Amino acid sequence: MRRHFFKFFHPANGILNLYTFLLLFLPKFTRFFDLHYPYSLNKSLVDNVINENRDAYALTMNSRFRSVNDISIWLVRYYSLVTGFFSPRSVHFGKIYNLTQFDKMITDIDFCKHKVIVINDDESINQEQFENITKKMKNHFNIKLSKKSQFEK
Repeated sequence: MRRHFFKFFHPANGILNLYTFLLLFLPKFTRFFDLHYPYSLNKSLVDNVINENRDAYALTMNSRFRSVNDISIWLVRYYSLVTGFFSPRSVHFGKIYNLTQFDKMITDIDFCKHKVIVINDDESINQEQFENITKKMKNHFNIKLSKKSQFEK
């Protein structure tokens, strides 16, 4: 962490700098704060982590069901953090909503407040409400994203 001090304490990290500061006095990494946004990973880093953990990856990939011993893409993310192979990204990059926050979510979509939004379901919504909300969301996305991207063509 000393070698990459200004990546861990960076203005883009916002309030998360406080968590880092509070954990700074401990001798090892105790936890990582995971926002449920997409993360940028370098392909060579992924290859490196897979090559260093071939047996564990083989066990995970050959298992039909999840296990507490499985490894995932989070291993690559944590490895990138520990080795300093990352770039700080603003905490305002994305926003997490659940379906009960429909109006806020639509405003965010209409005015492009964030680059990424995560939409979680909510157990308090019944099937009819879910279908109604998803139909309205699709309409908003069709208006906002009326042209296909080059990947969809």
